[in-house]
Amino acid sequence: MTKQTVILRTQQNKAYAAGLLSGIKLSDTDPMVMEIKPYRRNRSAEQNSFMWEFLTLVSEETGHTKDELHTMCKHRCLLPILLASGHKEVCKTIGAIDEIKRAGMESQARVAFDMLLDHISTTWLNVKQMTEYLNDIQAFIRNEHGFVMPYREDAA
Repeated sequence: MTKQTVILRTQQNKAYAAGLLSGIKLSDTDPMVMEIKPYRRNRSAEQNSFMWEFLTLVSEETGHTKDELHTMCKHRCLLPILLASGHKEVCKTIGAIDEIKRAGMESQARVAFDMLLDHISTTWLNVKQMTEYLNDIQAFIRNEHGFVMPYREDAA
């Protein structure tokens, strides 16, 4: 059986999921896993596409590569959103980096911080957080580089 995901919003969705469940053949040798958790819609493909379009335009204007800009934005905008939301992995890692700094190992703390920036991702954001991130990176780029995203009809 292939993986099935059902978002439960209505009784009809619930009945469909119950039908899937009742049709599963159980086996001691090939057990199945069922997981029920709150639905969290990740950032949309359109949001991700807009972000890279924006970074491409800024790259053409500033001479920075898209990846350099992306890392800057992750540092200045993504990390604060993840910390404010209490993202466990990020909060734990920042705590460890602070401990390394307090131990007087600044260069090791910098390496660990750079590794964290490489690791964090907008895929960890929901749609609302990604909207906040997009607004934040546009403000950051405007303030730091004087670049404003041109108006797009289809973005309205």
